[in-house]
Amino acid sequence: MSNFIGALELPDQMIWTDRYSFSPVAGQSARTIAGGLALFTQSMTKGRPVTLEAREGVAWLTQAQVEAIMIMAAQPGATFAFIYDGESHNVRFAHHSPPVAEFTPIWPFADQYTGTIKLITV
Repeated sequence: MSNFIGALELPDQMIWTDRYSFSPVAGQSARTIAGGLALFTQSMTKGRPVTLEAREGVAWLTQAQVEAIMIMAAQPGATFAFIYDGESHNVRFAHHSPPVAEFTPIWPFADQYTGTIKLITV
């Protein structure tokens, strides 16, 4: 099954490392004047972190893919369709948590990279 950010196809072996470390519900509590407890909860529909990793020996990105990702990341406020394992989201690059993209060339193959991409659902 193919994975995409916008029209850019990603390697199938890229791992969404924080896919299951997100709480879909936020909660807060407060004490009342009478000593009771007020609980508030709300579904979290946006703001889910999406950290993608191309790990050494498992997945790698080409020079063209790295350049395309860097071009996308340089667009302030741009939203992209994200498809991973059949799951679809709208995402932005997580500029509040730099660096949003970090790549390391695989020696001696200077046109192949491992690395990390940080996105957030919107």
